[in-house]
Amino acid sequence: MTLATLDEILDARERRVKDRQTMLDRHGVPVVSLTMNIAGPRKTSPLIYRAFLHGAREIERAVNALGLVRRRVNTDAVEYYALYAVDADKHKLKELAQGIEETSPIGRILDIDVVGRDGVGLSRTAPRGCIVCGKAGRVCARSRAHSADEVYRVTAEMLEGGLMLLDADKIATLASASLIREVDTTPKPGLVDLSGNGSHRDMTPEVFYKSAAALLPYFRDCFLVGHESRALTGHEAFLRLRERGIRAEGEMLAATGGVNTHKGAVYSFGILLGALGRLWRADTPIAKLRDMMSEARQIASAAADEDLASADGSTAGTRYYLSHGVRGIRGEAQDGFPHVADVALPAYRYAERLGADPNEAGLYALLSLIASVEDTCLYKRGGEEGVRYAREAAERLLKRGGLPDTRDYSLLDGEFIRRNLSPGGCADLLALTYFALSLEAFDE
Repeated sequence: MTLATLDEILDARERRVKDRQTMLDRHGVPVVSLTMNIAGPRKTSPLIYRAFLHGAREIERAVNALGLVRRRVNTDAVEYYALYAVDADKHKLKELAQGIEETSPIGRILDIDVVGRDGVGLSRTAPRGCIVCGKAGRVCARSRAHSADEVYRVTAEMLEGGLMLLDADKIATLASASLIREVDTTPKPGLVDLSGNGSHRDMTPEVFYKSAAALLPYFRDCFLVGHESRALTGHEAFLRLRERGIRAEGEMLAATGGVNTHKGAVYSFGILLGALGRLWRADTPIAKLRDMMSEARQIASAAADEDLASADGSTAGTRYYLSHGVRGIRGEAQDGFPHVADVALPAYRYAERLGADPNEAGLYALLSLIASVEDTCLYKRGGEEGVRYAREAAERLLKRGGLPDTRDYSLLDGEFIRRNLSPGGCADLLALTYFALSLEAFDE
C-alpha cells in the first residue's frame, strides 16, 4: 500500500483536472469523472483498485449506449481515476452517476462527477453524509471528528463487504451460465443438447434453462454460506450448505415442473461454491484451483463418509457403491473433484491447442470424462454392461488421436440413445469444468 504525500495528492488532482479540461476542449461534450472517495494518504491498494475497476465497468456499461467518445484511465501509484467524454445530456449523465453511487454495494466509495461542456460541474441532489457516523460530512471533516485511521478502517470494511456481495453475484452468474453452456454443448452422447433430448423423454434444453435460472439464488447463497462459515469446520459448513441445498432441490423442481435436471449439480456446485466463499479475500477473490479443490475436499469428506456408511442399496447409486465401491458424486467431492482438475481441464486445453473451438473442446473434455469416470447415472440406466460400453466407446475415440469430428459424436449419441444410456454425472463434471474455466478470467 502506498502512502501519498500531500504534495503528491495535490499534483495528482491538478493532473486530473487538466486531463478533464483537455477532454472538454477537444471533444466539446460533457465529461464523467470517476475517483475513489478515500480520505487520508492511503489512496491506492489492491483492494481499492478492485473497487475502482468495478466502478469503471459500471460507468462504461452506462455510457457506451449513450455515445462514449473518449476514455482516459489513470492507475499510477498516487491516485486512480477515469474520465469519459460522452455525447449526451449532462443531466442524464448525472442521474446515471448518482444511480450507480446509490445502488452499488460499494457506491459510497465511488465519487462520480459530471462536468458539462461549459466546464461547470453538476451537484448531487442531496449531499453525502459522513462515511463513519452518517452526519453531515462537511461538518465532520471541518471539525476532524474522526481520525484518518478510523475513516480508513470504515472505508476498508465497506469496500470488503461490498466487493463480497458483488463477487457473490458474479460467481453465481458464472455457475448458472456454466450449466447452460453444458446443455448447449452439442452433440453430446445420450444427453440433452441443442440437437435433441438424448436418452431423456422428459427433458429439453428449455427445461434446463429454467432450472439454471432457478438455481441462481442458491449459488449465491452457497458462496455466502461458505464465507460466513469460514471459522467453522468443513463438516459444519457442509451441514449449512446441505440445508440450503434441500431447499434448492425444491426450487429446481418447481421451476421444471417436477423434472430432476440438476440434482447432482446442486450437490457438487454447492460444495465448490461454499469452498470459494471460505477462501474468498477482497483483494484475491478467486483462490487457486488446487486450493479450491482442497477446501471442497475438507467440506465434503466427513459427510460423504457418513452417507456412504449408511448406504442401504435403495438407490442405484448406493447399490453400485455396495457392489463395486463406486462412491459417485460424493466420492468425487470427497476427493476434491480430481476428474475436473486432472482429466477434464487438461483435455479441454489439449483440444484447444489442436485448434478446437469452445464447443469442440467441451465435447473432448466430456469424452475424456466418460472414459475415466464410473458414472452412476450410466449404471442406473445400463448396469455394469452400460458403464463398460460407454467407457470403452469413449476410449476408442480418444485413442485414435487428434480430435473426433461432429459425425463421431453424433454416431456415439445415436448408440447411447439406442442403449438408453446417459452420462449425467459426467455432464455435471463438465459444467464444473466450464465453471473453473470461467473463474480464470474472473476480474477481466
